[in-house]
Amino acid sequence: MKKWIFKFGILALVTFHLESPQAFAYYSTDESSCSSIDFRNTFPLATRNQEGLSWCFAHSAADYLQYTFQIPVQLSAADIAINYSKSNWSRLVHFFTHLVDGSLRGQPPQTGIAQAAIKLILPQGYCPESALPSDFWNRVDSATGEQKKEEILQSILDMYSLQKDIQAGIYSSPADLPFYFSFLHVSREDFFNLLQNSSHNKLLLKLRNQACSLERKPFPGNPISVNFKLRGRHVFQRMNDSFDRSMPVTVDFFASLLKDYESRAKDITSFHTVLLYGRKFDPATQQCTYLLKNSWGTECTRYDPRIECEHGYLWIAENKLFPNMTSQLIINRE
Repeated sequence: MKKWIFKFGILALVTFHLESPQAFAYYSTDESSCSSIDFRNTFPLATRNQEGLSWCFAHSAADYLQYTFQIPVQLSAADIAINYSKSNWSRLVHFFTHLVDGSLRGQPPQTGIAQAAIKLILPQGYCPESALPSDFWNRVDSATGEQKKEEILQSILDMYSLQKDIQAGIYSSPADLPFYFSFLHVSREDFFNLLQNSSHNKLLLKLRNQACSLERKPFPGNPISVNFKLRGRHVFQRMNDSFDRSMPVTVDFFASLLKDYESRAKDITSFHTVLLYGRKFDPATQQCTYLLKNSWGTECTRYDPRIECEHGYLWIAENKLFPNMTSQLIINRE
């Protein structure tokens, strides 16, 4: 209970901080401190699509860890998100969001804090994307063997529905299933057993363990420190110091900015986490501009046309980003 009260206190502090007059003043970055950096040139990261599942915190955490440890294979964001779902904070948020919005009932836990997600996964090691994909899951028609990629949220909802039928006795064996979802280490028989022998709340955790256990590897190299900071006057100085050490930064902000480049709306439903993966100085606006790696796929049509978009990577000016930011996360190598 004390941890929950602490987390609520953090949220209240963030809200108060954003509304205070001092929070709207900041030190802008001058041209001499905004040398061009694009981490894609040295360590490219593939863009994924979270679709309707609010796992942005896990996508940014997976990308951040992959870069930090220079891991050659893509890390599973789904693994990180599902692991985070067993935390007290995730359970509390899940309970209240479902209480407030009845349309979310029956959906898996969503939203999260990248710092907590990173700290929870570090002792366990990473699962590769090949074992547990993070944007689409492979649905197989039992009668025809036809396979199709299905967005994860819909896949999970289909699993929940199938699980009810199995536990009600409608399907009594793997051969009876109308469809199933296949993974590298999850056969149709494994899938049936998972649904038959798991509670609703433990299904995704057991699926994650089955899919990842044979592929999980420890994070290489030295330990890291994960530092969370609220937005403040020196937010870009900290960010640029990190860039100058060849380390990107994760930021939390209101994604309504991506639809309206003039937006300063504090809408909690648009709260979003991304990785900032580069910077450059724009002489036309006299602004340091940051490269935002989003998790909404590679298409650019969904963004305000004033935003420069490169296959899902977005360039956002400092004076547009700051009013919409709430916090940042900086990893230091030890």
